[in-house]
Amino acid sequence: MMKHYKLLALILLSVSSMGYAQKGKLFGEINYNTFSHNDLKSFQEELISDFTEIQLVKNDNFPGNIGFTVGYTINDINTSIFASYTSTGGKASYSDYSGIIRLTEAIYGITLGGEYLINLNGNNNTKGDFNLGLRGLVTFSNMEIESYGDLSDQIESDSIEFSSVDFGGGLRIIYEYPISFFNLRLSLGFDVVIGGKYKFKEDSEYHLEDKNGDAVKNGWTGLRSGIGISIPL
Repeated sequence: MMKHYKLLALILLSVSSMGYAQKGKLFGEINYNTFSHNDLKSFQEELISDFTEIQLVKNDNFPGNIGFTVGYTINDINTSIFASYTSTGGKASYSDYSGIIRLTEAIYGITLGGEYLINLNGNNNTKGDFNLGLRGLVTFSNMEIESYGDLSDQIESDSIEFSSVDFGGGLRIIYEYPISFFNLRLSLGFDVVIGGKYKFKEDSEYHLEDKNGDAVKNGWTGLRSGIGISIPL
């Protein structure tokens, strides 16, 4: 995962560099995002059903989670470019006097996109800016399925990784209120994302399928909220 943080840092550096070439605002947000992930939830049920002698208990079922966004708004064209990171996952486990069995599916996505801003202030003299954001995006997703067992002092573990490329778009309302040299930034919206096939990282010619032979895809579609700051440059 560290290489993906390095990629995001490189994107942030590139965005910051653009800021000195184009008049605008550098911004950052902490986000809370919800997701559907219906395919992954069903696939988790299939994995649990494979354990016929014990009953695994679901601890996590791909819940909403915290993420973050960085970007830059170019004033001349009323457009922002941004990069986001988000993650979630599923987890099921079983434990008794003999040991523990744990099954996890951890997923995360790095999103790159652009957002066209439509000013909603009109002729009002309201302090601060209201904007409607129309955005398009592409998400590079990664999933790791890991099984772990520690029974009668015998430990077994295994993991396999998948990746996908997902495309989508969304709408957001963005409010910015000036405070000193920066603006307080609030956002709320909804993204629709079409998940791509989860391809095996070791061999991209193959992809993850459920028991019916259908491709298992993620479902990043959901609500997007954020709080952060923007700094005019």
